[in-house]
Amino acid sequence: MGHKGRLFGGALGFQNIGDQLVNPKTTLPWFINAIGAPAWILSLLVPLRESLAMLPQAAIRPFLLKSGRHRLLLLTGTAFQGIACLLMVVAVVIAAGAGWEHGSPHEQGDSQASGPILLAGLTILAALTLLALARSLVSLTSSDVKGKLIPKGVRGRVTGFATTIAGAVAITVGVLVQLIKGDLNSWGYGIIFATAAAGWALSFVLFAVLTRELSASNIDKGISDDEDSEPEQHTRVLTALKEDKKLLKFVTVRSMLLVTALSPPFIVTLAHGSAKTLLTGLGAFIIASGLASLLSGQVAGYFSDISSRITMAGAALAASLLIGIALALHTWIPQWSTVALPLIFFGISLAHAVIRVARATYVVDMAEGEQRTTYISVANTAMGVILLIAGALTSALSAIGPMWALGALGILGLVGAISSWRLEEVSLG
Repeated sequence: MGHKGRLFGGALGFQNIGDQLVNPKTTLPWFINAIGAPAWILSLLVPLRESLAMLPQAAIRPFLLKSGRHRLLLLTGTAFQGIACLLMVVAVVIAAGAGWEHGSPHEQGDSQASGPILLAGLTILAALTLLALARSLVSLTSSDVKGKLIPKGVRGRVTGFATTIAGAVAITVGVLVQLIKGDLNSWGYGIIFATAAAGWALSFVLFAVLTRELSASNIDKGISDDEDSEPEQHTRVLTALKEDKKLLKFVTVRSMLLVTALSPPFIVTLAHGSAKTLLTGLGAFIIASGLASLLSGQVAGYFSDISSRITMAGAALAASLLIGIALALHTWIPQWSTVALPLIFFGISLAHAVIRVARATYVVDMAEGEQRTTYISVANTAMGVILLIAGALTSALSAIGPMWALGALGILGLVGAISSWRLEEVSLG
């Protein structure tokens, strides 16, 4: 990968470690449940984290193109993600001050939850909002920096290397949590959140070293007045999607790949009423998520460099088949679900990790120069809106039952697999 590839992979790796430790699908919901914060807070975690990391990017893009301040925005976003994790530590302190330890004096979702408990929950939401907004800066700038510093043909492996690092750390944390049966006290959650902050601090250092020469190169240079006057530099999201058919097709396919992002909570819901075993609990799900990252990292990076579109298609197909198996087992052989559903959760997490690497590689290989910034910002902003709509639709279906939501997502994944296969080939092969 070369020196720059290792630096970039390390910076992304420490960032991914933070993501694993403050995951809105695992660690944060467990903390909210443990302290007895209102249940409505749980429903906001994933939408806030995912959509706010995407929606601001179209607004940021004109400033980035005009100023060329890739390094400033990259380092600012990285720093504020670490600060957000420290704010989560503050939430733990607030909850501990209310007398919480090894759980809450209130039942989860209790409307009579004390002021400090409610404040702790709101602090988590505020921290997650800050983290997501800061991530939007990093997402917009890091891919462009990677495209200009890391040569085509190894970009997928760099991203895969970062995913592997995070997976190994997550497995370690999951095992430790599982050894204490997931019964974390305030010190346990505080250490997890502080460790996430440390991960982003290390990511900041590596990004700073990697990009220190950018200000002296054309990588961190703003566009000229002539370039700024080109119509595409002022194109709004809808106009960009209308005028660029290649970009529109990629965004459409990417929206279908949300099957792996939206389905895990419903798998957990199906498993919630099952008998408790060694495969259930916070530690088990952290291990599943980490193991998926560990296994997918280098493999997904390698295959993405060969053909990112085929890699996306295969992962989407696998996720849909796993959802079909989950529905069949839960309906006809429910006694097997205790063991099968956690394993299916792992499989879908693996598919999700593969898709993340493949789609990131595809969009970087598809675009060239400043076009990458345009593609990434427009695609991510569109996905932020699509994610909110998809979340609302699946929530409505889940009101009937999680099986309905999973069935719809399984069909969406099949369509996404076919559509991914039909994308234009942009990899070296």
